[in-house]
Amino acid sequence: MAKKKPIKKKQATKPKTAELRIDQAGVVNGVLFFQGSVDGGELVRFRVSCDELRDLAGSIATAADYQDGQEVSPARQVAKLLTVESTPPRTGKVRCRPITDLTAIVPPPAKPVETGNPKLWAHLEKQIGPVPQDYKDYITLYGTGSLGGFVRVYNPFAHDEYADLMRAILRFYEVNSQLKQLDGYHFPYPIYPEPAGIVPWASDDNGNVYYWQTGGDPDHWTVVVQASRSPRWQEVRSSMTAFLVDAFTQRVKCRFWPSDFPDSSRPDTFQFKQFKRRRKN
Repeated sequence: MAKKKPIKKKQATKPKTAELRIDQAGVVNGVLFFQGSVDGGELVRFRVSCDELRDLAGSIATAADYQDGQEVSPARQVAKLLTVESTPPRTGKVRCRPITDLTAIVPPPAKPVETGNPKLWAHLEKQIGPVPQDYKDYITLYGTGSLGGFVRVYNPFAHDEYADLMRAILRFYEVNSQLKQLDGYHFPYPIYPEPAGIVPWASDDNGNVYYWQTGGDPDHWTVVVQASRSPRWQEVRSSMTAFLVDAFTQRVKCRFWPSDFPDSSRPDTFQFKQFKRRRKN
């Protein structure tokens, strides 16, 4: 009788890593960008605050060593080998949830501030186009503040400059429009209003940024997360509300969140923290 061949068990796949060689760097508006290639092929880039250089790659420089628009040669200790995580894009049906799923986890404030009105929403959408309905529902119920004292959803009616949606979008456009003028600059996603372009809708206390990947029905825009001070991205085939609900209940893991967040043993994890109102300059 022929012997049966042993069945090989499939090994769990590990996140792909690639060698990223940095061969160019510069500064625009106080943000240091690096540019290089993965395994000598695909062109990539990422950017970090000048203040965070020591955390990222040791004492290669300080903010004082750079000037806006300055080209930095590899000889100045910038040509270093780093690791970048490669995340394949996800496809499939977009997961959506009603706003009531979020309010059941993180109750909205009794008196939300800066919630807008139909006239202000119409003015906003005249400027930037339609936005998802769950985003409107969120602003109406929560106003300005942060979920769990951590995730700050931008509000188009906020007076706080760091909570204001339009200022966040303008900062995003300004930095990338200046970087685009540099030879060889590459950004991994188109920028709204380009087809399937991304546009920011939130950030968190660790500096991660959350984007919509637009295209088609705004209620089916999906979520893209950019890790702070890193070339890593995470795509989630979910609406804004579905992502927040699933991330806070740990059905979906946001890879860039602290290991101890969300913490179900801490009541403040599921509280909404309102911002104090500040006047825009």
